[in-house]
Amino acid sequence: MDLLQRTTELIKASKLTYREIADGAGVDIQWFAKFKQGRIGDPGVSKVQAVHDFLASKKGAASGDAASDVPSCNHAA
Repeated sequence: MDLLQRTTELIKASKLTYREIADGAGVDIQWFAKFKQGRIGDPGVSKVQAVHDFLASKKGAASGDAASDVPSCNHAA
């Protein structure tokens, strides 16, 4: 599984809002909303990596284990 696929899975599993994810990852809320909706053809590895790293850290902090699931992101921007 590549970084984009893993990040997409982490986003789907997260209960955090768009704003919480964007702010935590240090990316623009509008960029994140478009990214989550699949409206960015080439989102850029640095931004995707930032979102992935933020959500992966939340996953590890919530369970004490970086391999556990992150809660689901179903909130609109």
